[in-house]
Amino acid sequence: MKRNLINTVLICMVFSVASALAADAPTGLMTELLEYPEQTVITDTLPEFTWIVNDQDRDEVQTAYQILVATSESNLVAGSADIWDSGKVLSNSSVNVEFGGTALADGSYWWSVRTWDKTDQASPFSDAQNFVVDRSPHAWSEVNGDGEIVVPMGHLVSYPNGFGWTDYRLETTVLIDSGAAGINFRMSDDNNFYMWQLSASKDALRLHIRTNGTYTLLDEIAYDFNAGTEYDVVITATGSVFQTYIDGVLVDTHTNSVHAQGTVGFRTGRTESFTVTTLSVDNSDLTTGTLAPNRYLPSAHEIPAESVVENGENYFVDFGKAAFGTLEFDVEIPLGGTSGVEIRFGEKRNENTVETNPGGSIVYHSLSIDLPEGSQRVHVDLDPYETGLRNFYDQTENTLPFRYAEIIGLPVAPANVKQIAYWVPFNEGDSSFVCSDPVLNEVWEFSRYSMKVLTWLGIYVDGIRETLPYEADAFIQQLGHYSTTREFTTARHSHEYLIKNATWPTEWLSHSVLMAYYDWMYTGNTDSLAEYYDDLKAKSLIALKESNGLISTTTGRVDAKFNASVHYDGPKAIQDIVDWPISERDGYDFRGYNTVVNAFYNRGLNMMRDISEALDMPTEVAFWESEITAHTQVFQSLLFDAGSGIYLDGVGSTHSAAHANFFPLAFDLVSEANMQTVADFVESKGMAPSVYGAQFLLDGLYNAGRGQAALELMRSTGSRSWWNMMQEGSTVTLEAWGQAYKRNLDWNHAWGAAPANIIPRQLMGVTPLKPGFEKIQIKPQIGDLEFASLTMPTVRGPVSVSVEQTSSNAVYTIEIPANATAKILIPSNSVLGGAVNVNGIDQEGVVEGGFIVFDGVGSGTHVFIKALSGTSARNRPKGSAF
Repeated sequence: MKRNLINTVLICMVFSVASALAADAPTGLMTELLEYPEQTVITDTLPEFTWIVNDQDRDEVQTAYQILVATSESNLVAGSADIWDSGKVLSNSSVNVEFGGTALADGSYWWSVRTWDKTDQASPFSDAQNFVVDRSPHAWSEVNGDGEIVVPMGHLVSYPNGFGWTDYRLETTVLIDSGAAGINFRMSDDNNFYMWQLSASKDALRLHIRTNGTYTLLDEIAYDFNAGTEYDVVITATGSVFQTYIDGVLVDTHTNSVHAQGTVGFRTGRTESFTVTTLSVDNSDLTTGTLAPNRYLPSAHEIPAESVVENGENYFVDFGKAAFGTLEFDVEIPLGGTSGVEIRFGEKRNENTVETNPGGSIVYHSLSIDLPEGSQRVHVDLDPYETGLRNFYDQTENTLPFRYAEIIGLPVAPANVKQIAYWVPFNEGDSSFVCSDPVLNEVWEFSRYSMKVLTWLGIYVDGIRETLPYEADAFIQQLGHYSTTREFTTARHSHEYLIKNATWPTEWLSHSVLMAYYDWMYTGNTDSLAEYYDDLKAKSLIALKESNGLISTTTGRVDAKFNASVHYDGPKAIQDIVDWPISERDGYDFRGYNTVVNAFYNRGLNMMRDISEALDMPTEVAFWESEITAHTQVFQSLLFDAGSGIYLDGVGSTHSAAHANFFPLAFDLVSEANMQTVADFVESKGMAPSVYGAQFLLDGLYNAGRGQAALELMRSTGSRSWWNMMQEGSTVTLEAWGQAYKRNLDWNHAWGAAPANIIPRQLMGVTPLKPGFEKIQIKPQIGDLEFASLTMPTVRGPVSVSVEQTSSNAVYTIEIPANATAKILIPSNSVLGGAVNVNGIDQEGVVEGGFIVFDGVGSGTHVFIKALSGTSARNRPKGSAF
């Protein structure tokens, strides 16, 4: 496909000499990083506001702003806003601007903003945004319209915001419908907690502990419980002492020190059934709402069927793509009704039926329903889908991932067949990518779509097979989510949950530091860094440093104190993982001091230095600087093999896996002197790692200037490719490259979607150089593509990069949002030095490595033309082009 390069250049030249344009009203308003704050509540009484400065002029900056806050939209009038009028504030701040009035009381508010440009011209005021401040507890999704908590049969539920609780007073009223009721407390996760059972069948208060998934009966106190009767229950947890009151009478005092912290919840076994009519902790009512404060819960979306194929009384439905949800359809059932209608759900098809034996953890599910006579809308209520490992429950109705459905035994044709699918807000128009390679286009959309539908729980998890949050999965999904839509709170919630609920792999702990760093860089917001700094310091793994300067999990430092410091209390010992599954490790030789683990550690040290600097902690900055210097020196001296020019797997190893080399590349640990030998080795290995390791392999190749090699891997049609995932039949990224590489894989795993962030961050090269994209790096490496075009969202507004290449020229058209600057790195692609035509004027950039650098580029549209032959791109006089 060819593009008209001359037209592109002429349009930009015309734009560059056009008269100054009046600024438009700000858009993209956010309250506490929420673009739709009306969908939730804000608990901060001094909330922070963000907006996009809208001015098309080149080099445009905001010089001042004015914020109005009022109790109604009609009261947003300059000079008379009834809550706060900031007046004209001389500042270029447009991200995380704190409310400057008196702390807000609980209630509904509206705000609007206008800006002044570099010529002191004011924009119109923005559209108003509504937000609600509410500091009462929220987010118990099982609360029904009557304010009761209904616990599904065979389920555990937990209050999602209480995992860090230690000592507290739980008060609840429960109605035993039959059998018993189970009250949980000190739930660190769904496998570790105390469960006090009020048993009408055994006339006893039965005290249980669950440890690593196993229940043990601690004690049994006789008590005359009756079905159909309500009981007021109080449980106080103070250290290791628990007191239980029923209807105001102390019936038991018990001591146990196994579980020290955790949230509250309920359990119903197969014989238990009860309703919770009140619930409070320390006098805070937990049944007052279903919102998750400061973040989004997933919402329902209606997806019409792409096709419905009739076969007698059976109907096969294809929705085009898989999503997590359920099925809904309209039907008019004849007199007498019909029974035993079978509904089948699946991710895989077998001609015009749902595949009933899909293999691995690919979903197939079936249930039977009865339908009364008459016209009706059928909404299929799914049972909880249990895989044996799932212990994190969604905040929607029960859902399944499916693309296909079958309705079997329906006497009349269904109408308006829909998938009711769940995800958090996702603006389709926030991001786009298209290039000259059709395979890469499909890989992009495949990965981008996965980012949308894999937020079905409102928290990042690893897929349906386990449905658990893991740090590595969350990190890859975080970067992909940032790159595809302007939403930050799901990533932050997932990260902060994992800080307090760590998992067992050593490197997964390190990912918490990476997630904190990128949260800050993409949002410009330091609130989370400040709140969790001590936890992040522990997760840097500084406590595992040995006398030789490296860290290790095998020398006795991983003890109970260490586990507590990183908030890990699972059944497995913390241990190095390198990659998963085991077959994807390229023969890695595990040693006491492993290269991959120490590469992560070094990355964390550098990020902790920057984090402590952002928090204005100079003593901490000096500490981390010292640690970086010492560790980097010992990393190179003990883990690099000068003879081969590549890294070994660990101290004492003679083996060099791909992982021991691409992780150092990804984490900027390879010196210029060793770059070629390490990059050559990594490139020679091809797609050696799993879909998880692919994230860091691709990062490493791009960091080494091997963009063509990375491009070949992303557009590969071999068995270890994203193309293969699609060929196997999935529309959402897989847990592994394919069924052959992991027999129990699932078809809905976000850690398999690295291209969702690699294409924007690396192939098109858009990354934040300063927090909140105050300064942007744009470093395209599109290899042999004829053209590629990206729009990527940022907190300050969209960034667009288009590249078109011919045998003689490469043209880079770059749009930078107002109130931001950029560092542009143009691949040299020739021996012609640093000459580039910039907006019609020949410029000499600074040559750095294989790139020509233009720093301090202001906002607006800029065109860079790099000649790839012996003549100048355009015969223009030299001068300032910006």
